[in-house]
Amino acid sequence: MTMDATFETIGLEVPTEKAINFLAERAENQGEASQLSRRGGVLHGRCWKLGEGLEVWTVLYESGTGDVFYANCRPGFRARYSQRIAPWALTEYDEAGEAVIHGYCDGTETEVLFELQNLTEVGVSGFRAPELHVGLCGLAYRARVCSREMDPRWLPLERAAPSRAAHENDWILRGRVIALSRSSILFRAPNFTGSTFISID
Repeated sequence: MTMDATFETIGLEVPTEKAINFLAERAENQGEASQLSRRGGVLHGRCWKLGEGLEVWTVLYESGTGDVFYANCRPGFRARYSQRIAPWALTEYDEAGEAVIHGYCDGTETEVLFELQNLTEVGVSGFRAPELHVGLCGLAYRARVCSREMDPRWLPLERAAPSRAAHENDWILRGRVIALSRSSILFRAPNFTGSTFISID
């Protein structure tokens, strides 16, 4: 099982493979179960809710011959607000449940492309739905509040600051603050319906 650097983002130190295996076992024992039959096998998901929207997801892949292996163990964040996506298309690119959704925020020209936290949570009925209600969210590696006014921005980090981009799905997001507390910022992002919630430590 590979280690996920985003665990550090939510305050969990997972420095070794032994530690991530222990975390996966805890999620397996304490998490809410979900299941999805796929061609040639079954995906078994577990969602361990840690509180404040933070979760740990594990996915087991069971092949048609009965072999079982951990496909993934990663952190997730459950958004407080949902968006309606229509039309939409799902692309599954790995037998272990890796999948992305491509679509539009309903009633707008805002295009979205995101990876699912766990395909097993969607369920078979979700594949036939004309629209999806999803919580669009992500984990912020860095966040800051500036007192000076700046233009709203929502760009891939590799376009905005190529030297700082570690992954192709890293983004820079800047908007007007609506509310602020010790642990979170609520702000409205540019060209987006609703508000985007970012949790920071």
